[in-house]
Amino acid sequence: MIKKLLAKLGTDFLLSVSAVVLFNGVIQFVLNPYLSEQMGAEKFGTVIYLLAIISVMGAFGTAANYSRMVVSAKRGCSNGDYNRYFAAVAFIVLGVSAVGLVALKSFSLTYFISYSALMFLTILRYYGDVEYRLSCRFKGYFVYYLLIAVGYVIGVLIYRFTKSWVIAMLIGEALAILFVGISGRIFKPPFFRKSEHFKENTKSAWTLVPANLVQTVILNADRILVMLFIGSQEVTVFYVATLVGKIVALVTVPLEGLVISYLNKYEDKISYKLFLGFAGGASVLAAIMIAASTVASHILIPFMYGDEIYGAASPYFIVANAGQIFFFISTVLITFVLKISGESSQLAMNLIYLAVFAATVIPCVIFGGLWGLAYAIAAVNLFRIVFIITYGLIKLKKKQKTIIG
Repeated sequence: MIKKLLAKLGTDFLLSVSAVVLFNGVIQFVLNPYLSEQMGAEKFGTVIYLLAIISVMGAFGTAANYSRMVVSAKRGCSNGDYNRYFAAVAFIVLGVSAVGLVALKSFSLTYFISYSALMFLTILRYYGDVEYRLSCRFKGYFVYYLLIAVGYVIGVLIYRFTKSWVIAMLIGEALAILFVGISGRIFKPPFFRKSEHFKENTKSAWTLVPANLVQTVILNADRILVMLFIGSQEVTVFYVATLVGKIVALVTVPLEGLVISYLNKYEDKISYKLFLGFAGGASVLAAIMIAASTVASHILIPFMYGDEIYGAASPYFIVANAGQIFFFISTVLITFVLKISGESSQLAMNLIYLAVFAATVIPCVIFGGLWGLAYAIAAVNLFRIVFIITYGLIKLKKKQKTIIG
């Protein structure tokens, strides 16, 4: 029984990692270098900034994803519960898209419609893989991300005709949603029928939104802050400096999904010792990932973005990559805390983190430029790891005392 479970866990992890590596590999090795070459560093920096806004809005999809994972283990839910939620999110998307384009003085009706469509489909994509995580069908999870990657490649191939980076990405997002609609259940009719737990389920999703918004704002803050306080060309430089760290760290995303999937089945067996062991393993993994990402940056970045951008970005490789990896490791650790203490604790932790982040990072980028930003992000994310581990151990200790008492 244990051997079968370990074999399935290993296969699922391999499929999950392969899916995310393939998906991000196409973005980082095909899509983004091609757009950078075609547009130049300054215009590409603006695209990175607009994608950062989309990534922040992805918090709405992630919140619904986590909510459905949690409530499915506790009570019933229907597609209508979450489709009604996304209908409300669609109006938020329109407002954010309009403000983002007007702020850049790039507003046109065509750009607004296409950018809003990309933003909304991306939000749905963040939610859509819950179909396969809920049922532990990680072959479907792999195909889901494979189709996004294929869509991006198609977008690159037709870019010379469309001259639209939005269309280049829109194809991949649309293919993924179409696949879930055909092979899964979460986008099947009845589309808006409520379940008897509608209020609790939608409350769960909206409760998770602020926590995930805080997280995604911080994750994308480097691009946003550099655009606001330094310039669009520097957005490209710092993005490239953190690139390999983001790619290596994204291996932890499927790990997070697997942890949640299997914790749903073994929730009562989470122990103080198990969490401590997982935290220790994650810390060792972080050190390995920082070393690997630094070496890989010196090898890959000249090939992907050319010598000029490499020369500008290379001094920041160690510190910038460390900051990204610390963030992703801490995000995986939050998975345990979410199962131990509930959805609301994630918001509290992220609000504390946001306060520390804002108080540290904003002054550092204003007065210290890219170096100030790099060191501040690394320090704040290391603090986040220590804080989450401490909080998780305290919660588990109290939980064990309650059970014994």
